[in-house]
Amino acid sequence: MPRKWDEKFPMKILEHPESHIVKLDDGSTWQIFPGDIDYTLTWMPATELRLFEINDEVASHALINSDDGTRVRVRPQGESWPVAKVKDILRQG
Repeated sequence: MPRKWDEKFPMKILEHPESHIVKLDDGSTWQIFPGDIDYTLTWMPATELRLFEINDEVASHALINSDDGTRVRVRPQGESWPVAKVKDILRQG
C-alpha cells in the first residue's frame, strides 16, 4: 500500500514501463483501468499527476493529469480488478 499522500501536491511519473502500470515519485505503484489506458499515452516523466480516493465500482483511486484534467481510474498494484464489472464496463464502451 502506498504511503500517505496529499492531494494538494502533484506527483511525477518515476516509471511507466507498461501501459497499464505507473510508478509515481512517492514510491507508489498503480494499475490503470484497461478502459482508461488511452489517456496515459501522452504521459511524460514531467507530467504532474494528483491522486484522489474515489468511490467507483472498479477503482479505489483516480490519477488526474494536472495539465489537461484527464482522469484515469487506478488500483494499487497487486489488487485484483473485479473481473465481471470490468468486462461489463468495457462492453458498454
